[in-house]
Amino acid sequence: MNKNTVILVVIIAVFAMVHLILAVDISAAQTNAEKDSNANKSSNIDEIDDVGAVIYAWANAWKNKDTKSYLSFYSPSFHSKDLNYPSWIKRKTKLFQRTGAISLEIFYLSVFIKNNYAHVSFIQKYKDTYHSDVGEKKMVLVNSQDTWKITSEEWKPLAVENP
Repeated sequence: MNKNTVILVVIIAVFAMVHLILAVDISAAQTNAEKDSNANKSSNIDEIDDVGAVIYAWANAWKNKDTKSYLSFYSPSFHSKDLNYPSWIKRKTKLFQRTGAISLEIFYLSVFIKNNYAHVSFIQKYKDTYHSDVGEKKMVLVNSQDTWKITSEEWKPLAVENP
């Protein structure tokens, strides 16, 4: 294994361990509380599956440069750090028009749902003709009319050379 691969494996392992510890803590708290009925638990699992399906469909739309489909995953109330929604749409549309294929991989998807909001995090490995990176993506989705829409996202690079 080369140095970059080892670094990536270590980062992913640490990320997985943190999420596993959090999942165990949450699981223990739920077991001790015994609040939810079996129907609610089943419903929550279905919601988590639904959110996961949305994230993978979003990623496929991005990989395939399907601008219309990709943008449909975002709520009109979406905000980024530096752009309002209309400016963000223009920027994304322009980026999708660049030549070359996109490679996008998602690792260690974590979903937490409370009320109508899903908090999602995962490791994202991205590469196109012009750029490549690995980082942690965090998203918040809202369930509106039985559809999950992205309202915010944040990306933080991980220290990996030449992903």
